[in-house]
Amino acid sequence: MLVAAILQHQRSEDHQVTERENELVLDVSWRVQLSSRDVEVGQSGTGIKRLEPVRFLIPFAFPLRPPDITLRSDFPREFVPHIYPGSPGDPVCPCIAEVGITDLMFQEGISGVLRSLQAWLDRAAQGTLMDPSQGWEPILFQNIAGSFLDDKGSFLRGVRDASLAAPTTPAFSVGWCQRETLDGRFVYVQKLSKKPFEYTKTPAIVVRAPVGQESKRFQHIDVRKREDLYLLLEHLGINGGDLTRLQKLVNDQGANGLDWLILIVVIKRPMNLIGCDHCFEILPFDCVLTINESPKAKVSPLQYIEAANPGLLQRVSHRGQRKHRSLHFIGVGSVGSKVALSLARTGNYGFHLTDNSLFRGHNLSRHAIADPASNLGFPKVVYMKNAIESTLSVECTISADDASSPTFTIPGAPDAIIESTGAAAVAANLRWIPFDAQLYQVGVYAEAELAFLSAEPRDQSRGVRVDDLEAWLFQQAFQNRAIGRLLFAENEHSRMIVGPGCSSVTTVVSDPKLSLQVSAITERLDRTLQAWPYDDDRGLAAYCVRDPKSGNLSWTSTQLGKTHSHSCKRNGLVWEVRVLDSVVSLMKECRASAGKNETGGAIIGRYDPLLQTVHVTGLVEPPAYAQAGPSLFQIDYPYLQEVDEDTLEQTANTLRVVGTWHSHIGASRPSSTDQTTFSDLSQNLGLPFPVMIVYGADGLEILSE
Repeated sequence: MLVAAILQHQRSEDHQVTERENELVLDVSWRVQLSSRDVEVGQSGTGIKRLEPVRFLIPFAFPLRPPDITLRSDFPREFVPHIYPGSPGDPVCPCIAEVGITDLMFQEGISGVLRSLQAWLDRAAQGTLMDPSQGWEPILFQNIAGSFLDDKGSFLRGVRDASLAAPTTPAFSVGWCQRETLDGRFVYVQKLSKKPFEYTKTPAIVVRAPVGQESKRFQHIDVRKREDLYLLLEHLGINGGDLTRLQKLVNDQGANGLDWLILIVVIKRPMNLIGCDHCFEILPFDCVLTINESPKAKVSPLQYIEAANPGLLQRVSHRGQRKHRSLHFIGVGSVGSKVALSLARTGNYGFHLTDNSLFRGHNLSRHAIADPASNLGFPKVVYMKNAIESTLSVECTISADDASSPTFTIPGAPDAIIESTGAAAVAANLRWIPFDAQLYQVGVYAEAELAFLSAEPRDQSRGVRVDDLEAWLFQQAFQNRAIGRLLFAENEHSRMIVGPGCSSVTTVVSDPKLSLQVSAITERLDRTLQAWPYDDDRGLAAYCVRDPKSGNLSWTSTQLGKTHSHSCKRNGLVWEVRVLDSVVSLMKECRASAGKNETGGAIIGRYDPLLQTVHVTGLVEPPAYAQAGPSLFQIDYPYLQEVDEDTLEQTANTLRVVGTWHSHIGASRPSSTDQTTFSDLSQNLGLPFPVMIVYGADGLEILSE
């Protein structure tokens, strides 16, 4: 079937079939579509013929193994890209598909392989095989013996130096590499420097090829021994001759008696390489040295690996330009570490990390870093810095400060602060610390069934704080039983003490569940950091719920206007009453709908006795029997007590009745009756700080002593 498909193809002409061990050899003449100016001559200007001999090597194991395709040995390889390297006199192997013939055959069948071969030969003859917009194709070696890692990209930065980038004659320099062995492959970590040679390292000679016609051609030469390397160098305009002269450069540094050295060839191509933002092709070779300088001495190509850098991370993470943000992370535990590493991999952020906790055994179950051999007992920030800065080459500084301490400060001027500790003391401390940055708070609840993201506006007055936004979340959970079951069902049984002496407390949850929620919250955070309008005076609150059956995630979000904050005195103490903007809007609607009568009812909220703050989060509809008139609104205390008990039960003692409110037809100023009712309210409900709100024509008033 395969042979028939090839012979029946419209471009296939004369053919011959022979049989060899384990394979069938099919030779055909393939008709190539030349450009109009080359038709009369019968071949292209680069020497590609109108009828090109093509050989198909069809294994008997076909279709489990694909056919190999080769062209004539004198095919003009130096003018054509997308060719596998080979020695002079060997048949030329074209690279007809990015995915390789195996994947191409299984995806599109033999007809797809023949279409790709036809397109390759036609474009090669017409000089359009290489797409300048795609870039220059580097040499592909099939006998790669190891890797050459460009540590922090310093080698590439060196060759891009304008004074050395475009030599007219070969330029040489000497350095050294750290040689390591991994699974039989050599990994050379580039440490080139001008220091004298170090005997514990491997010397490296850097040869910069001259810029000229040679560097504009393709060098499809397979390098396996020293004479192959010489041939490649000569094709690049470098008179290699032998390695004696190059080795002398190393010997002059006092490094005689070497077993091998690294030769790094740098070529400036006429355009950027495929997938790169530079035009320098870097070819490292591991050269075994012998006493007699034998041309058969082994030479193995190494794969040049550019170290991670923000530019590379950005190219593979997203399309288009994005903003650079500097972030201060407070907390790099199970949540913070995953968020920080994911954001670091986008290449768009710089980091300062703060965490005073040590890496413990139970952290391995969920932390983004899990290396028990080196991490246990050391500060988490140390290894996070290594992962972000040393591995990803992204800017990162650290501190092991206690973020709950009154002396804690935010260094520098970050664009955003991201708090993920889940510690109430840290969140409380951030209320008072001055900073010129946008504050975000992230966390997960209910064994990773619920995740929350809040963001203050970048406003010096901090009119909407993250504790306001968290209070909004509690109100949503009170109004929505499904959310309430998640948020308020988390109690002591979901947490456990880990280690002797109550050394640490953690929530019982698997890494897949946590990672799913953290990934969702990180993606939302990333979009918010890139698009959040700094001039907006509203805060952002968003929560993500995971369906326990399907695992699907669903988001709910809102923006809250400035919180109405009032300082009130009671029994000599000053309390801060913070009424969410959503509550004030609801009061306005209720007042308007009540017409000529007053209206009101119970108000729901949350107390923070330590910081003497009460958040008013919601309203409760009054009972049908409530008394209302143009200058009267009254409800009884048994009703308030009943609502209070129900609210405490539904919210696991998180929210409760914090007082009452009522409207005025006219001015908001409290009346003498209001003052009396307020006194009764204080005596009958037993609240830490009862709140009475009057909402009238000129806004909101809160009664105090």
